[in-house]
Amino acid sequence: MNLETQVKSCIHNALNIDSSHLTLESPLLGNYPEFDSMGIMMLLMEFEQTFAIDSNLLELSAETFATLGALVLALQDVCIPVKQSA
Repeated sequence: MNLETQVKSCIHNALNIDSSHLTLESPLLGNYPEFDSMGIMMLLMEFEQTFAIDSNLLELSAETFATLGALVLALQDVCIPVKQSA
């Protein structure tokens, strides 16, 4: 499973958003009510579990969550996938 697919799965799991239609250009922050401060914390916890990372390693800003592509890029350098899809 590639990183984009894993991030979409994390979004679905943490925020219960249908992420199947999302593309790298899809806006996130401000486009979904679930992307509030609590939702972002839930998503970060999902990233920590899925990628075995410390979310403190991520450069966090509004731009990080602006689009799916920005989020994938932010995770690209710090993640090591540990979950495998069946």
